[in-house]
Amino acid sequence: MKVLAVTIRVKKDKIKISKSFFQSFIKPSRAEAGCVEYDLFQSATDEQVFYFFEKWKDDQAFQEHSSQSFLQEFKERYQELLEEPNKLLWLTPIE
Repeated sequence: MKVLAVTIRVKKDKIKISKSFFQSFIKPSRAEAGCVEYDLFQSATDEQVFYFFEKWKDDQAFQEHSSQSFLQEFKERYQELLEEPNKLLWLTPIE
């Protein structure tokens, strides 16, 4: 299983548009065959910070997800939306 936590800090004037844009990722991501879990959060203490928590069946499922058109659009919009580069944290489940 591939588990990923993504931290995204958006520009102050892009909070509303970013939130809406990020919400559009949820339904198609959850519909992907290899998706185990896909959730979006907004910080309760800093409205500029969003988190994606993702679980994928395996590396292939994550790679397929990474090629989705909405993620390509997100990469193209980094400069417009993000205050700083997003942070990816790969996690290992403890059994």
